[in-house]
Amino acid sequence: MTGSASPQGVTTVFTTVDTNAMIMAKLMLEIEGIPIIASGEGLQDLFGMGRSVGAFNPVVGPMRIQVAAE
Repeated sequence: MTGSASPQGVTTVFTTVDTNAMIMAKLMLEIEGIPIIASGEGLQDLFGMGRSVGAFNPVVGPMRIQVAAE
């Protein structure tokens, strides 16, 4: 987990290369009613040779979950 703030008023709270971990993290935040922005999920299979053995695309980078900075 990271806590880096961006100029758009959102903070990255989770970064992973594991699809299952991404699903679980999204589910836990959504159950708590926390709106999220999920980045990088849909792009994993679109560039280069798709996902590597580690289940993420090195061209696109890891998947991220962002929430409002407050």
